[in-house]
Amino acid sequence: MSFKNVFITTLLVLATILWGQSNPIDTLRFSHQKHVDEFELDCGLCHATVFNSRQASDTNLPTMEVCQECHDGDTAPDDCSVCHTNEDEPATYQWNNTSQLIFSHQFHLEQGFPCLTCHQDTPEVTHNRLGAAIQMSLCMNCHSTPQSPKECGICHQSLKGKTPTSHKTNWLRRHGLEADLFTRDGCNLCHQEEQCEACHLTRQIERHVHRADFDYTHGQDYLSFNRDCYTCHEMPSFCSTCHENLSIMPFSHNNALWASTLLPRGGNHSQEARNDPEYCLLCHVEPTSDSTCLRCH
Repeated sequence: MSFKNVFITTLLVLATILWGQSNPIDTLRFSHQKHVDEFELDCGLCHATVFNSRQASDTNLPTMEVCQECHDGDTAPDDCSVCHTNEDEPATYQWNNTSQLIFSHQFHLEQGFPCLTCHQDTPEVTHNRLGAAIQMSLCMNCHSTPQSPKECGICHQSLKGKTPTSHKTNWLRRHGLEADLFTRDGCNLCHQEEQCEACHLTRQIERHVHRADFDYTHGQDYLSFNRDCYTCHEMPSFCSTCHENLSIMPFSHNNALWASTLLPRGGNHSQEARNDPEYCLLCHVEPTSDSTCLRCH
């Protein structure tokens, strides 16, 4: 690039900067907390267009005429500087909604969902926040139930660039370590439990996880590492399904003195329950509601 072109480009950049300083683009000052919480205004009063909005890219902001219904100088101040940072040129304010989501306010409102179902923190927001981001976990409160669709394409036009940072090249090999009781809710944002079963059952992954003698040793493993069991199994219901159907119980329960209405205190089990109540609770719930305990108690 010649010196002349560099000089002209520099002048244009400086002119743009100076023009921007002398003619700042308008932005808004707005507090949802004041309007929603303090004045108790209904969301639909300002955002009336949402009732017919079928696209996430729709601009559902109130027009100046809507604001002036209150900001008439009597009910509320009508000074432009109350809301506009550039009161001399408020028309320079622009908001470009670039949302790529597929979302219909109209549909959700027709299903009876209040605005605060998704916009939960809006009554506390004191600053201007346009295009308020909704956490996906809020969407999954409904979209993880049988009544709502779960396919990503329902809301996302494209999943490009949306892969979690944890899903690195070795993720497939190590993901089981992350999918335990404390992170499973995160997995459910994108995956359903049926997906785990579809892969684990068809590929016979279990033999790579459990030893050949696991049927005989898993009880001790559960007592020592019960958090690992939660990775794949719903505890304790998963245990009950097998143990109850096959009448499998601890060796101590096979003792003739374990439980009997003819023995003092009902047999040895009462003493064991006093010595180690947590051990009993691995299989039994409180005696007042457990079906096994209620047979005698």
